[in-house]
Amino acid sequence: MGEKQDSDLVRKWGENYNEERPANVDIQQFLLKKLRDSQLYFWIDQQRKSLATISGVNCSGPRISAVYTPPTFRTEGYATALVHELSNTFLSSGSPYVTLNTQAGDPVENIYRRLGYRAVGEKVSIVFDEQ
Repeated sequence: MGEKQDSDLVRKWGENYNEERPANVDIQQFLLKKLRDSQLYFWIDQQRKSLATISGVNCSGPRISAVYTPPTFRTEGYATALVHELSNTFLSSGSPYVTLNTQAGDPVENIYRRLGYRAVGEKVSIVFDEQ
C-alpha cells in the first residue's frame, strides 16, 4: 500500500499518466486522493514499479482502476502481477468478485482476460462543464 512519503512519486506518475491518457478527471489529484485514503497500491521490485487504485465497491466487490506503470518499467509484468495480487487478496478475503476498469479496445484487455477477467458491460462517462 502507498504511504505518505510516496506523494512526490505519485504526483509525478499522475502527471505522466495524465499526459499519456487524458481523462475526464485530473488523474494526478485522483491518485493523490487514493494515496491519502489508503486505496493506492504499488508493485515493488527493489523499488516502486507499478500502481493501481481501488475505486469503490460495486455491489460488495472492489473495483480496481488507474493501473499505471511508467514506460521504463513496462513489458516486465509488474502491472499484471499487481492486478493479480490485488485480485487474489480481495477474493481470499471474502469478496465475491473483483471488477476492473479499463478503456474499451485497450491492448491490456488481453492481459486481464488471461488473469480471469471478462467484460461484463460498458461504462459511459458524462462531464458537465460550467457555462
